[in-house]
Amino acid sequence: MRKIKLFIDAHIFDGKPQGSVTFISGIYSELIKDERFQVFVGSSNKRLAEEYLGSDNFVHVQYNEHSKIKRLLFTIPRILKENDIDFAHFQYISPIFKSCKYIVTIHDLLFLEFPTNFPLSYRIKNTILFYLSGKRANIITTVSDYSKKSIHYYFKIPLDNIYITPNAVVQQDAIPVPIDELLNRKFLLYVSRIEPRKNQALLIKVWRELGLFKQNIDLVLVGVEDLIDKNFNDELYKLSIEEKDHFHWLNNISNNELSWLYKNCILFVFPSIAEGFGIPPLEAAVSGAKVLCSNTTAMREFDFWGNFQFDPNNYDDFKNSLQFAIENDFNHEKAISSIMKKYNWKKIAADFGDLIVDKMN
Repeated sequence: MRKIKLFIDAHIFDGKPQGSVTFISGIYSELIKDERFQVFVGSSNKRLAEEYLGSDNFVHVQYNEHSKIKRLLFTIPRILKENDIDFAHFQYISPIFKSCKYIVTIHDLLFLEFPTNFPLSYRIKNTILFYLSGKRANIITTVSDYSKKSIHYYFKIPLDNIYITPNAVVQQDAIPVPIDELLNRKFLLYVSRIEPRKNQALLIKVWRELGLFKQNIDLVLVGVEDLIDKNFNDELYKLSIEEKDHFHWLNNISNNELSWLYKNCILFVFPSIAEGFGIPPLEAAVSGAKVLCSNTTAMREFDFWGNFQFDPNNYDDFKNSLQFAIENDFNHEKAISSIMKKYNWKKIAADFGDLIVDKMN
């Protein structure tokens, strides 16, 4: 039986870590083992592709340019035709010219739901590109029921034509490497890009108001600034000299250092206002952290947190929940069991593979 030739546009491997990277590497590190498929991976760096996928059982196709426009208009269509590809999988945006069937994953449409958190140019450009890609896709997937309903509402795509392929998490085997400045310190942890909807400003403000630094509870933020957040910068400006001694903003840390942070924080806090899925709190929990998580948008589906959820739009609710979470125990076993059962890459990849085979016929 002829194998189905499946191409992945993995240019995102060459950029900064984000949810799309986790999604591609997670689902394809499993699907690549499925003998029904021959998997081609397009990226600029084979070493990174192998690192993310955890296997060399794919055909690597080199991108020799970094221009998104040239890649979509010329490079990828040429690759698809030369290799007689059956399905090509894209994140959000697909090429105009088609020589095979397209799979498009739209992780979220948060820029339409929460427009004030995104620049106008970003909203206009991506509304057009995401809409056209979704309408032209042979298979359209997303990562949560919340995002599925959002795509249906904004793009008028029938619900039956949108398939959920959620993110999942794995229990990391990285050897924890301590961060010297945090040794022998108690600290709260938040890992995510800096942008308005991620709501780091709220965490800083409540940490200060509760006077947690006076209790020698530090605040650690990990993430690069992706979109300018005035509220975040205002809160940084307000930090006193004493507070600054207990505040840490880290970038470019290793997986081993991140593993150490998860295992040694007294609480992982995720006050994001809007997520298409929300990987960080799940990753933190399975890595050993106690977690306090938002209950909005796709995170409503994380019902296994119990009392360790809050409304990030309600200041007092967050303030009270943070104090509660610091002082009370967290049922790690129940949370991890629920996460691993529901968000499992092996099952997700198997279902995704069956979907492709069904659409091939």
